[in-house]
Amino acid sequence: MSKLLGDVLAGMDNSLKSYGFSGAKDITLQQEGDSSFAEISGSKGDLRLEHEGVKLILTTSDEATPLMVTLLDPETADKNDVQSAARECSEALRERFGKKSVKQNKGNPANKTVSAAQAKAGLAAFDANTLANRLTALFPALRAAYDENLKQNGEFFAEEFFKKQGGAKPILDAINRRDKQKLKRLFNMLNDIYENGNADVQSVIAVTILGQLNNDEEKIADIIDFMCDDMKTPVIYVNRFLATAKGKRYLKKMENPPKYKPPKQKKSFLSEIMAAGQAGQPQAPMPF
Repeated sequence: MSKLLGDVLAGMDNSLKSYGFSGAKDITLQQEGDSSFAEISGSKGDLRLEHEGVKLILTTSDEATPLMVTLLDPETADKNDVQSAARECSEALRERFGKKSVKQNKGNPANKTVSAAQAKAGLAAFDANTLANRLTALFPALRAAYDENLKQNGEFFAEEFFKKQGGAKPILDAINRRDKQKLKRLFNMLNDIYENGNADVQSVIAVTILGQLNNDEEKIADIIDFMCDDMKTPVIYVNRFLATAKGKRYLKKMENPPKYKPPKQKKSFLSEIMAAGQAGQPQAPMPF
């Protein structure tokens, strides 16, 4: 287990140094029972990275809430899993210790994400931009599309990214492959975003991404145990509704969204679909 932790730290080396912390070579790994941990000093405080069982936990000395918790099973983790965990840790460092504001211009669009500490403290809710940014840590191939989305629009357009730029594809691929290890790590992140997110990002997860399962009962059954309780019923109802004639009209609307207008107070897309999916339809039992 300590070797895995050392490999993760090696992958974080550049990020640690850029935010004023000790580099990987200067960090001593320690063992405490079945857990490995590293205490990392820096000009902005101290960090602790701990590998306990299948969980990798990154915390700061001045905050009780972890900066990040992800899954890294020592029995099944390979090089790609280690690199992905290192990227997630590096992204958590960027969210916490990166510049508070980025000057927005055509060549350098603002990339404002919500940190785990902000969400857990109730100071802000996760949004679709944060979800997309987190996914690029799990699936680096998405980074180019994500950066292009920001560059072209000056802000993040979720429907364009997840529908037209392939943002949902690696998630659906993992579901299609029934890759349990990847799904555990993926839904560990999706559940956190959903439970602590705003209505828009909940709609993105339940409608734009998991709504593409086309009401396939086998695929839904494959992932039902990975989903948090808050997510299960919406995902089932969304898939049922999108399989109807009215639902297919919604799909066309999703694929060809209207031109952007300033947001105004209204029900979320997920709320509308949930209501439509429950209204006047005989309900089959849930697959859980």
